[in-house]
Amino acid sequence: MFKMLLKDSFRDKGYIFWALLWPILLYFIFSVTVGNAANVDKIDFSDIKVVIVDDSLKTNIFNQIGFTATDGSLEDAKAKLNAKEIDGYITKDSTLFINSKNDNTTILKEVLREYSHTQSVVKETNSLPIFKQNIVSKSIVNRPGASPEVLFYFGLVSLFILTSTTVGVNLYCLISADKEERSKRLNIVPKSKLRMFFEGYLTDALIHIIISIIITVFVTYALKIPFEEILFEIMGLIVVGTFFSISFGIIISSILNYKIEALTGITVLINLVLCFFGGMMNIQMLHFIETKAKILTYINPAYLISKALQGVYYYQNLDMYLKNLGILSVMAIVCFALSVFIVRRRRYESL
Repeated sequence: MFKMLLKDSFRDKGYIFWALLWPILLYFIFSVTVGNAANVDKIDFSDIKVVIVDDSLKTNIFNQIGFTATDGSLEDAKAKLNAKEIDGYITKDSTLFINSKNDNTTILKEVLREYSHTQSVVKETNSLPIFKQNIVSKSIVNRPGASPEVLFYFGLVSLFILTSTTVGVNLYCLISADKEERSKRLNIVPKSKLRMFFEGYLTDALIHIIISIIITVFVTYALKIPFEEILFEIMGLIVVGTFFSISFGIIISSILNYKIEALTGITVLINLVLCFFGGMMNIQMLHFIETKAKILTYINPAYLISKALQGVYYYQNLDMYLKNLGILSVMAIVCFALSVFIVRRRRYESL
């Protein structure tokens, strides 16, 4: 069965694309978009002049970002705006007033919008280098040489580890006689069903782990994604996360009595939701989870993977990594035990 699954996997062009080429392509797209976002610090905002009305903290913030900001009264701000000495002024309630739209006022508007959205998070000006790059999280320590945008890559690591849930779906459908024609043939083979399950499980896990490690090494050295210092930690998460994901896919397939195509679509959607709450699409979601939905910090595998890598990369400390890896390992063991129980309980009146 090991040889059969191995051959099937590498003969399937669709599988090769989604398992190997698609992750590399997505890493490349992220490296372009996130790399450009990280260059925001290199933009010179000093020629954008703004008056902040009676709010010295906000004045300091805008000066930290790079604007030429001064504190002043409302009357002084109006006079300077009318004389076109400034690009705009901001009142204490974060309202922006301008005379005309141009590139400078557009930048002011976007930065003010971001500030207003995140002012409940940003309490100290020390967090402004991260804020400036639109990556706001009180849990990040910007150590020398660390790149805040790497958080987005951690989200990608979570996503591609969790894609092995679809492998679990395929395995469950393969050994379930009511899913496919070839599954019926496998179920009448004079061989232990549980043994076939273990062989298939270990084969799928091995293939996904090898492919994931190849992708990680490739994007690290070919696309220059800064994973060099944490390669072994990522590989540890890949191994544990793969076993969790395959078992999780099996559990989902046993609960939902649908065809393999529908089950695959459902697991992909679940993965995207988990990764969204793990910060892949919006880094600010990490702070929201930590403050408003604490329970998700213990049961969301995407969050656990991202947070474990943050501990190593930003804090250079294994405590957070080992804690989250431990929680993920417990989840993997529980899900594996449940998947074995589910497979053993499967019975058919006729084939």
